[in-house]
Amino acid sequence: MISDYTVLPLGTRVEGGEVKVCPKCLRRGLNVEMDGHSFFTHSQILNKDNPGNVFIRRVECHLLAAEIAARKSRQALPQRASPST
Repeated sequence: MISDYTVLPLGTRVEGGEVKVCPKCLRRGLNVEMDGHSFFTHSQILNKDNPGNVFIRRVECHLLAAEIAARKSRQALPQRASPST
């Protein structure tokens, strides 16, 4: 099974998360927040080679609470005006 969250419309709710733009890599991903951490899963592949073995391969970005706060504060700062010539 392949799940590619980069192709879903922003705001789509799936598996306890919401598709948003990842502030780390600027791609779409399924955003799930857990224990002060924010995970953006861009895609995942599940394979079974037999009933006892399941392999999961994910492409994701992980942001710590401090990174999230720093990025939000930078986004809130006003843009510098360019000097007139």
